[in-house]
Parts: sequence; structure tokens; C-alpha cells
Amino acid sequence: MSRRPRTLPSQDRRDTSRQGTAVGQFVYGRSYLSRNDRVEFDPVELKLQVPVFRTTKLRGNFGALRDSSPDSWGRKLIERRLGNITPTEMEFRRQRGEANVRTAITEMFGIEHPIIQGGMHYVGFAELAAAVSNAGGLGIITGLTQRTPELLAKEIARCQDMTDKPFGVNASELDTRLVMRGLRNTERVLNNKGVEQLLEIERAKGKQLKIEDFHDQVAGVYPRVMIDGDMDAGAWSCGMVAGLIHDIPTVRELIDRIMADAERIIRQRLTGFLDDSAQRPAAARAIA
Repeated sequence: MSRRPRTLPSQDRRDTSRQGTAVGQFVYGRSYLSRNDRVEFDPVELKLQVPVFRTTKLRGNFGALRDSSPDSWGRKLIERRLGNITPTEMEFRRQRGEANVRTAITEMFGIEHPIIQGGMHYVGFAELAAAVSNAGGLGIITGLTQRTPELLAKEIARCQDMTDKPFGVNASELDTRLVMRGLRNTERVLNNKGVEQLLEIERAKGKQLKIEDFHDQVAGVYPRVMIDGDMDAGAWSCGMVAGLIHDIPTVRELIDRIMADAERIIRQRLTGFLDDSAQRPAAARAIA
């Protein structure tokens, strides 16, 4: 039986049956279940209950937990840092806080921060794209705002005069779809076979739509896309940061705030993770 990793609100492990099938096990910690701010990791597979949950999906990984694992580039960085050790899924998640700022996106585009400006209609002009790129992100010119190819070429030239950093052009949103509108949790995702299935379910269920109706189209999708290369796995998109801005900062100030908030949240979660696991070794042994 494999060594038992520990988590802040729960215990999570993978075993291998005699037939060679990976079996994942998960249980919520009792102290976590007693908290007023407790939430379900997954309202379908991991409801707030005391019993141990088991799965053979995704090589013994629950979709909601696998979604929190690093992508293929993050895994390479972690494996390089750990040397000859072969990390488990839990160890990948434990280590990801130190590696997630430098990602495949930052390396691919040669940018400082893994932040990509959305291509906003009548907002994504050269001025904004250049400001985002100069601040370390990837600025985007909105192609649809420019009425002709000639005007778009001029806008690109204007942006090149304002920055020597990489920037991009958002040519079209025709390859995307809006999903989960019936749950008032709308998200724009790249269209694929899984998304078409999700939309069919939404149309069929109408006002009776529940999250468990399309669970398989959204849970555990990102690892199948980022690690396994299955582009049709289900609904996936780039992460989006949204919030109220009470002042008018420069783009650089705004990006610095986003990165500072991200690092603070990561450090807080890792600190709580390690503190709690040190306090409950007996519980881990009892479950294992």
C-alpha cells in the first residue's frame, strides 16, 4: 500500500488493486466538517459526508482534486527540482505553489507573468495591449474592433511602436461557446465535442438543470487537456480574474496586485496545509 499523503481538510490516497487498477480514496477530516465555512470539493462525487469515497476514474484521482494538479510544464519543473524522486499526485499538488508562476505559458510567449489580457470588443486597442505587455503580461488587440484587415494592420503597427514585448491579436470568438447560463454561472469556453454534449444537456433540462447533470463534462477536464492532450475532454478555458476596482491604477499596478494576491493565497494555503497535517499524524495512520 502506498504512503498516505495528508491534506488540510481531508485525506487522499491511491492504492493499486490486484488487477492493477488504481483506486483513489478520499475522506473529509472531522475538524473540517465541523467548520462553518466548509464547502464540498465536488457536489456530485465528494459530498460533505463522513464515509470514505473511492474511485477508479482518472487513474484513481477524483476530478475535482486532479483539477488542482499542475499542468505538464509544472510537473516537469517539480520533477526537476525533486531530482530522482517520482512524485505522487498529492506530492505534485503539495509542490505546485513554488512552480506555478513560471508556466508553459510564460515560457512559450516569453512573458513575466502568466496573465493574458482578454480580447475585449472596443477596449482592446493598441494602448491597452502595449500597457499589459509592458507590465509583464500578454496584451491582446481585439481584431473584431478593427473593421478591415488594413485597419487591423495599422493597429498592430501602432502597438509595435509602443512595446518591444510580445503581444497577440484576438481574431474571433466564433470558436467559443457560453455554457452554464441556466445556473447563472456563465463561462465562455472553447467549443469541442464535450461542450456540444453539455449544451445539449442544458437545452434538454431547461430550468430543471443541475450541476450533476453535466458533471462528466466539467470535472477533471483540465488534466485530460493539459496532461493527456485530449482537446475534446469537455469544457475548458483560461482562468479569468474578475473583481471591483475602487480606484484607477495603472495597468502595471493592477497586474502587480493580481500577482501579489495570487502569491499570498498560495502561501496561506500551503502554510495551513502543512500546519494541519503536522497536527493530525495519528488520524492519517488510522485511515491508512
